Amino acid sequence: MAAGTTAARLLGIEGLPKDDGTLHLAAPPGHEIRRRPGIRVHRSATPPSARMTLRGIPLTNPARTCADLLLQLPRVEAVSVLDSALHKGLLSEPDLLTIPAHLSGRPHAPRARAWLRLADARAESPLETQVRLICLDDGLPPPVLQWRIPDLEHNRSYRIDLGWPTHLVGIETDGKAPHSTPQALYQDRFRQNRLVTLLPNLTLLRFTWADTHHPPSILLPLRRALGCP
Repeated sequence: MAAGTTAARLLGIEGLPKDDGTLHLAAPPGHEIRRRPGIRVHRSATPPSARMTLRGIPLTNPARTCADLLLQLPRVEAVSVLDSALHKGLLSEPDLLTIPAHLSGRPHAPRARAWLRLADARAESPLETQVRLICLDDGLPPPVLQWRIPDLEHNRSYRIDLGWPTHLVGIETDGKAPHSTPQALYQDRFRQNRLVTLLPNLTLLRFTWADTHHPPSILLPLRRALGCP
């Protein structure tokens, strides 16, 4: 059956490493399928409860898929996968509690179990997850995800990706695809102007994927805005 990143892509989970074309399969120990160019076989016992079929394709279910990826991926990508599965409704909070059983006795299980505590269904993109982890790793107070700002005059509300409401500081994460069109740029400007009108003392910082490759470009202005030493 499809497993690992192959199963995750079939399920629509985001935050995965770039697709190199390798097909990842799960097979029980002793199965005849062998690794060959373009195919990687993962030998592990997969109980029937951890299997499913999607569009006629057998694959590991979301909980098992996430468990496998927690053991295979670096921390940021692993947490991004969990966040995405939770946000998309592929994984529920009760499902999250079943993942340790899938990890039991496998290499890197203690590390993977610790990463489960970082999962948050409110994260709407892998970029949000990565910026959140950069902030937490620096010892900053945990942000409020999807900080809601009511706009009573227009009978609506706005959400800021990550916020520290008591400090009136927020972060917007600007992924390339959602924010690159002229219409998106116009909407972003209107939205930011409206937020500053609603909260005159608001400091709203904006970061992109490029900033995550150099964490001080995020942390220095954020610490200054929060008044942290």
